Amino acid sequence: MGEITRREFLSTGVGLGAAIAAGGLVGWSFRDAMAEPLDKIAENIPTTILGRTGWKTKIIGLGTIFRPEGKWTMKESDDVLVSLIDAGINVFEIGVVYGESEERVGRVLTKERRDKLFLSSKSTKITKEGFLKDLEGSLEKLRTDHLDCYMLHNYSTFAEYDRVMGPGGGFEGLLEAQKQGKCRFIGITSHGCSPIMAAMRSQKFDLFVLPYNAAHREFSRALDLAARLDAGTLIMKPLGGTGLLKYDPKDPMQSPQTLTVQECLSYILSHKGAKIAIPNMSTPEHVKGTLAAAAMFKPLTDSQRREIEAKAARITGGACSECPKPCDGACPNKVPISFIMSSAQEMRRLGYDNRRQGDNYAALPHDFMDCDGCGACEKVCPKNFTIRKDIEKYDKSYRESRFATVLEFDKVYRGK
Repeated sequence: MGEITRREFLSTGVGLGAAIAAGGLVGWSFRDAMAEPLDKIAENIPTTILGRTGWKTKIIGLGTIFRPEGKWTMKESDDVLVSLIDAGINVFEIGVVYGESEERVGRVLTKERRDKLFLSSKSTKITKEGFLKDLEGSLEKLRTDHLDCYMLHNYSTFAEYDRVMGPGGGFEGLLEAQKQGKCRFIGITSHGCSPIMAAMRSQKFDLFVLPYNAAHREFSRALDLAARLDAGTLIMKPLGGTGLLKYDPKDPMQSPQTLTVQECLSYILSHKGAKIAIPNMSTPEHVKGTLAAAAMFKPLTDSQRREIEAKAARITGGACSECPKPCDGACPNKVPISFIMSSAQEMRRLGYDNRRQGDNYAALPHDFMDCDGCGACEKVCPKNFTIRKDIEKYDKSYRESRFATVLEFDKVYRGK
């Protein structure tokens, strides 16, 4: 693909929800692909259209997170960012809360590079005033007079969503910024499936950022809806956040006991509602390996999808994932003990926010509140887990996260 600037939009009649064609390096071994120069790898990555923005892009973008604990040097981040832009990666998704993300991207944005990029950032502020203040800061740090998209970030429960969309909320700030020409498109990110589906149905947003991978498939419902609406979607946590794929310095993309980067990306991009995967590529090796996997992309068959799902379950499910689950049959009150235990183990392993499991837990016909403390589950547990104590702790954590008042949420998380 040639370089695409912001002036080069497509006016094609092809349905935007059409499946992505296979990459140009299908059939290659990963080793052979990695031996090729970066520009050849990049030119073989398939392209797609980013929803109704009309922006033509490769199926891989950059989710930029430069956290202090990463100990990035300026040269390291400069090298990674410049190599991606030069390779034709033209969607960067950033955020105010991502450490030095905006400052570091802004450092490398010459006018020529800026014109190649679809540049998106976001704010967690829930009020119009706080949101517009964050936007001004984003423009200053990124050294640009406008963003291609600015987003409401991480509104994952309906209490949060209703507040930010209501009078004086951040959505009003988005509309004002768009009217002033400070952002061309508007979007929203969420770790809650139901709120982001509501946002899609509202037809008020151009882009949606949501998590989806082989271990966390609950957002497939949102992607089904996105496909029907031809919505622009950017998939965060495509490599599993912190658990599905770990980097081995000697073999950064093929670490044993985890999914490969090809499996991760192929699983996501095989969903017709997924437009672009936006992993955080943190070293030159990660950049090349991730781009090689994208160039090798081939849509999965149903059986291949199920195999990857089973492998992901073994990786993330913890000690309960391969247990015969006698606890479920032992519970006289039909509490789905193995599901709750696996969810708790998964969150401890991956460090995800409890709201991520909220929809699934809320939909259970029985939960910890039905436990009478009989201990029958613990008597049959082959691992001798303290099940009653573990699921009580999970339930308490879930309820505190789910039902905290909006005012408490503002004070602790959003700020003013």
